[in-house]
Amino acid sequence: MNPTRLRQAARAITALAVIASTAVGVIHAACWDTSTPPKPFSLYSFSGPAGTVVDTATNLMWKSCVEGQNLSSFCAGAGSLMNWAAGQSIAAASTHGGYNDWRMPSLIELQSLLATGCPSPQINTSVFANTPANSYTWTGQTSATDSALAFFMFFANGSAGPVNKVSGSGVVRLVRGVQYLNPLLTNSQTLAFGAAPTLTLGSSPTVNAASNGGGANSGNAIAYSGSPAIVCAVNASTGQISLTGTATIGDACIVAANQLGSIAHNQSFAPAAQVTLSVPVSKSQQTVAFDAVPVMHVGDQNLLSATSNQGITPVEFGTDTPSVCSLSGAGASTVLTGVTSGTCNIAAYAPSNARYLQAKVTQSFGIGLARQILSFGAAPLVNVGGTGLVTATSNLGLPPVLSSTTLPVCTIIGNTVSGVANGLCTIHATQGGNANTASAVADLSFSVSPTTVVCNLHMDGTNPMLATKEGLILTRAMLGLKGSAVTAGTGITTPWDTIRVDLNAKCGTAFLP
Repeated sequence: MNPTRLRQAARAITALAVIASTAVGVIHAACWDTSTPPKPFSLYSFSGPAGTVVDTATNLMWKSCVEGQNLSSFCAGAGSLMNWAAGQSIAAASTHGGYNDWRMPSLIELQSLLATGCPSPQINTSVFANTPANSYTWTGQTSATDSALAFFMFFANGSAGPVNKVSGSGVVRLVRGVQYLNPLLTNSQTLAFGAAPTLTLGSSPTVNAASNGGGANSGNAIAYSGSPAIVCAVNASTGQISLTGTATIGDACIVAANQLGSIAHNQSFAPAAQVTLSVPVSKSQQTVAFDAVPVMHVGDQNLLSATSNQGITPVEFGTDTPSVCSLSGAGASTVLTGVTSGTCNIAAYAPSNARYLQAKVTQSFGIGLARQILSFGAAPLVNVGGTGLVTATSNLGLPPVLSSTTLPVCTIIGNTVSGVANGLCTIHATQGGNANTASAVADLSFSVSPTTVVCNLHMDGTNPMLATKEGLILTRAMLGLKGSAVTAGTGITTPWDTIRVDLNAKCGTAFLP
């Protein structure tokens, strides 16, 4: 082939996608476990005939050894070098494992075995032992621009290109199954963390990262790690954060998430770029609760009480309704006073400390009207036709209004009760209250007695006599004297008949005319 055609073929093959990306993890003896994409031993099935292996990602069955190697000695030998036509002939004639549909693989199929980033040869050598690294491995795929050329691949570094079918020389690894000729589509994977959890001393929250927003991805597990080691460790599979004993408030746990790529016969994914999330170590929440809701009236006072679930003291109090309720004192000695009737809002604050945030709780309750009590003084002694005084007072100093609820028996004007008839007199006291004071009523009941007849010896009308003169008159009357003889010499001018009638009416005597 002339040099121009060779250059054209080389340019054409560079248009094919070669599945490769940066290696993930530290290269070690089992590099394929963390290669890009991972090609672990578990990816392959050995349930078929001896000397065959099935790649479960592509469902292709491969011969374990290249042609010319000794299967019984773990693929010993360098393999047979041959041109492209010889490889096709061997494939057509092979009945290995009882199958007669063996063929040379396409370039894409060979690339699906790559464990990119591993030491040469870049293939899982626990599955494909002694794979030749520095020899062409033939494909059965002819160049689309020059039929004299066929593709090869080096497992030393994953490179590929066209070579002349006749003059070229390489080894052959046979495959069977559905053939794939088109380049595999390499899709990107993007990791994103959800919201950072709250991380406090003593807590073990979990972080979560999603691949491609939860859509199609390589299916490989997202691996987590945490740093610095003096602050935290992160469970690789669950993302659960564990703080160390040296972590303090203000530290931060840096969580990293990684996801490996994959190769499949119909879709491939590149490894996701590492993402990190800084989760600060913050103070823990505490709660504070009132111990009781007070029952309050205007003028009442109560000692406030609230408790932090962490026992942090002192709990302080505040109000945004000082016109309704006022506070005095501080901490456990805070006193609440009802000022006016209305809704009282009280807030309790548990203070922060080195480990816990401040906590706040509010409660609202009504301040009722001031409670008013009316009381009477002693009940008066009132007779029919007589009067007495009634006194009623309010504990809040407001003046009561008095009225009689038994008008047939008694009346009252101001504080003076007048007896009207014999019976039970009830005086009703009312105090209507005001904007901050409740109304109050009270009753006082007492008896109105009949009129008392007074036996009056004031025989001269208005001026009292000396007891000796009155006694003398009574003695004469009882001796049977009549008329002026009864009062003679006493100086009393009131006629005896007038005195006699008055004594008989008031003193129960029965003096005759």
